[in-house]
Amino acid sequence: MCAVVKAAFTVLDPEEVQAVVPSTRTTYRQWISSQLKHRPGLRERIFFDAQTLEAGKESAILWLGDRRTADKIVLYVHGGGYVIPMLPGHLDFCWKSFVETGAEVGVAVAVGLVQYTLVPGGHMPTQLSQVAAAFNEVRSQGFAPKDIIIGGESGGANLTMQFIGHLLHAHPEVPAINLPEPLAGVLAISPALGSNGETRSFRENKNCDMITEPLVRALAEGMLPEGETENLHSVDNPWARPLDSDPAFYSRLGEVSGNVFFMVGDRELLADHSRNMAATLRKHAPNVVVSLEETAGQPHSGILLEAMIGQVGESTRNVVKWYKNILANQ
Repeated sequence: MCAVVKAAFTVLDPEEVQAVVPSTRTTYRQWISSQLKHRPGLRERIFFDAQTLEAGKESAILWLGDRRTADKIVLYVHGGGYVIPMLPGHLDFCWKSFVETGAEVGVAVAVGLVQYTLVPGGHMPTQLSQVAAAFNEVRSQGFAPKDIIIGGESGGANLTMQFIGHLLHAHPEVPAINLPEPLAGVLAISPALGSNGETRSFRENKNCDMITEPLVRALAEGMLPEGETENLHSVDNPWARPLDSDPAFYSRLGEVSGNVFFMVGDRELLADHSRNMAATLRKHAPNVVVSLEETAGQPHSGILLEAMIGQVGESTRNVVKWYKNILANQ
């Protein structure tokens, strides 16, 4: 599976990838139809519910579970290097990790998966503005911040951290959001958070992960504002590249969330990004519970790979355990 993903990124450009892989909306519709066919007893929780947002024609919230009766919300931002649309695996593990986990402990949970503009159709801060719009829409439906977690994997984890940065210090091109209270939690799986490609995980895992340093840089170049990759040392972008910026940027993190969970595979190229970010947050926001879980033998975005092969593996169990703890402490 890792070899297939690496080959796809290496051989195809973004438009070609998007011509081959079904769109996010198509995948969502097909997944809902398939689930209803094989699990008709879940019609009250599995149905097509796509909310188009005003932040662009490709921006929407795609719902799993019934938001009308939900007690808790997970706002999830899928990964794919800002290039690949949402995959069926994203829906599988969101259903398993959040909706089913909530049902197990008697809590009605709905997951809002954010459909956002892919590269090259939009660059930062387009996607950040769309996540912000999705969050505002969830809030407008009556959900308090304490009932919401936000998370994502890979590029979606980067976008999650962009949003957390925006809550702390508003991006100048995105409307500010004022929180009356902290979010229930933040989940970042395998995020890219800086430009340093000389750390230990880059050296040790360069031949065993599905992504490579040139690929990471190419994907960043596509996502970042025009010209930023040529001027990384002179352009400060603490939203997308927090490890390259002043760590004090996160000193008020406790006002945004009291619980942040990072998860990486110990065989992935970007493992040190989460390790270093967790250490930064623990130092500069000591009032926040910052957890870091490293899954043995797993590459980048191991939880998505587990879902794609239909396996409830260590990554999935880690997220389920974390989310149960969030629900139990509210």
